[in-house]
Amino acid sequence: MMADPAPGPRMTELPEIPSSFSQAIATRDLDVVRDGRTSGLRIEIGQPVQDVATVTGMDWRCPLRLQEDGGEVRLRSACGIDAYQALRLAFDLVAQELGEITATGARLRFLDCPYDVASGLPDPGMPPPG
Repeated sequence: MMADPAPGPRMTELPEIPSSFSQAIATRDLDVVRDGRTSGLRIEIGQPVQDVATVTGMDWRCPLRLQEDGGEVRLRSACGIDAYQALRLAFDLVAQELGEITATGARLRFLDCPYDVASGLPDPGMPPPG
C-alpha cells in the first residue's frame, strides 16, 4: 500500500520561476566578431535570490543578463537548492550561451585576445578572429 503524498503544492500548482534581475554582482564585457565586424557583449550575473517555489519550500535563483550592442536583452536564470549551487550553475549557463554565439561562426575576444569559452579566460595561444 502506497503512502499518501506529503501535503503541499503539486508541481502544476507552483508559480512560474521569477525572471526579474537582481543587483549585478559580476560583469564581463566581451567583443563579438562576426563577418569582420565587432560589437560589444555585456554579461551580468545577478545576486542569488531565494524566490523559486518548489514542492518542498523555496529554492534559489541566480539571474543572468546578456546584451549585445543594439540587440535584445536576454534574461536567463540558473536555479539551485542554495545560493552557491545557483551561482555555480549561472557560470555554466554563461558558457552555454557563449557556446551558442560561437556556434553561429562568431568569435569572442576579451582583453584583446581570443576568448576561451570553456575556461572563461583569454587565450593568447588561440588564433585571432578573422
